Amino acid sequence: MSINQTSKEATPDSRQILLAILALMVDERESRVAGQSGVRRTELVLASGGLDSAAIAALLNKPVGTVRMAILRAGKKATQPPKDSTSA
Repeated sequence: MSINQTSKEATPDSRQILLAILALMVDERESRVAGQSGVRRTELVLASGGLDSAAIAALLNKPVGTVRMAILRAGKKATQPPKDSTSA
């Protein structure tokens, strides 16, 4: 076994590294926006970035069904026209 083979086996692949970085960023965002209204749900942000529900659930440590429902609800909320407080 060569040195290159040994170091290759011990090094995480780029996908694992990117997922770890994304998990840290998600955790920071969740802490920062906690309790704020009008902020896009993290699930919806990640879904719009191309991640599927299973990957998002793994990152957020939530059940897949919960993530799917959050994406569905956030998507519906985003497509509703804003309420106009000036009209009566």
